[in-house]
Amino acid sequence: MGLGSDSAGGGCWPVHGQASWLALVDPIGDAAVRQLIQSARQFLLPEAIAGLLALAIGDGRRRNSTPDHPLRVLSDLAAVIDPDFGTSLDIRTRLLRAVLDWIRNDCRAEEQWCVATEALAGIFSVEVSGNWQDPGALNTFTIANGIDAADNLSGLLRLWEQVVLLLTSDASDGDRVSCPPRALIVLLDMALGWVRLGLGVALKGQTPSAKQMQYGAEGGHRILDTLHPLLQRSAGTALRAHRELAHLHSRARAAGHELPVFDIDPDLQSFCEWGGIDCTDDYGTAAEQVSSHAAALATKLAGLGPAAGAVGFDELAEQARLVDDYTGYLTAVRMGELMAHPAAWYREAAASGCSTLLGVALTQWLTTDPTQCRWPCCVQP
Repeated sequence: MGLGSDSAGGGCWPVHGQASWLALVDPIGDAAVRQLIQSARQFLLPEAIAGLLALAIGDGRRRNSTPDHPLRVLSDLAAVIDPDFGTSLDIRTRLLRAVLDWIRNDCRAEEQWCVATEALAGIFSVEVSGNWQDPGALNTFTIANGIDAADNLSGLLRLWEQVVLLLTSDASDGDRVSCPPRALIVLLDMALGWVRLGLGVALKGQTPSAKQMQYGAEGGHRILDTLHPLLQRSAGTALRAHRELAHLHSRARAAGHELPVFDIDPDLQSFCEWGGIDCTDDYGTAAEQVSSHAAALATKLAGLGPAAGAVGFDELAEQARLVDDYTGYLTAVRMGELMAHPAAWYREAAASGCSTLLGVALTQWLTTDPTQCRWPCCVQP
């Protein structure tokens, strides 16, 4: 394949007629990113940290396989183990100050909040790690990971109060928005790390000390106490938190801790099908529960009519994505069996872009009135 090039170094592109894709090379931009990373790692410059946060917006690369991802850089920095000095609360403190300033000044949309909360989750993680080369044996590397020191965990809990003020403050002033439900998920995962530490669950092969467990239990309680009302605002995040905590309640009670309880939307639980069933009984009983719950929800949604029913289905689908358990297929199939006017349902589903409901409505339309359904894709909503 022939490629044209720009002698200034700004990019390259396929020669006309030989390819239809474009490959961009930006050596100046790459050098700027490397400079930001170096400035953040060596000097913790607030401007460099803010620059990395801005770069992280829309960057969907995997963190574990992309060491130069801006959020991976910041989380590694927060949890770093120095071979000579161990871990440092000062690094987390300075990172937190820069991240909170960025939230106050630049969080104007959901994507920015998602970046900010992921950075906060890295700062408040109980885990630490590091790797370094042996200066006396250059082919020898040490890889270390574990739980941060008890004193640092205690210091992190004091720092959390700064986050509480920002998460719970009124965002109606100016053009700043409140933290959206999707951005809370990483904070929930971080809080669960504290809860598990309080219950003595640590990295494989490691046993936390009594002090670490004490601060883990205290931190889990305090952080979840902050997140509880925020997670409860959304049916999806409430159900997700409920599921994550469900298998920890009995163990927490045995240890003398009480975990928060969330109010669950029964319609969303039915929509999530198998994810909403506690499979303590045999498979047949569980399958019967899934089917009956889906049928009841389908009857409820179908009874609303095409317009309101499609809107209700879409709202449940949106919340199910927050649970990370998008299903709804069985509910849609049961709805199809109850559609009195599948053509109207098809138009509503096409307008909302709901592919699951669209396919069911089309199948029902073709089944009940195939002569009126020649080219559904041409039907204008």
